[in-house]
Amino acid sequence: MANKYRIRTNSFSSGSHPRDIKNRTKYNFFSVKMKKNARKLITSLKKMDVEFTTSPLWNEDYDNSII
Repeated sequence: MANKYRIRTNSFSSGSHPRDIKNRTKYNFFSVKMKKNARKLITSLKKMDVEFTTSPLWNEDYDNSII
């Protein structure tokens, strides 16, 4: 029995509709941008953590709070 439903293919050589390519491009750009921003944020948080945990003021406040 022959399949009565034919799979339709588009005429684009890449097999993708231009709108799909545009959406993938937007997603890839967004993804790369988000990863870059996340990396910057994590780096700045690590710098702040090192800066504030090694501060002598923080240690003095901690010592005074015990008393």
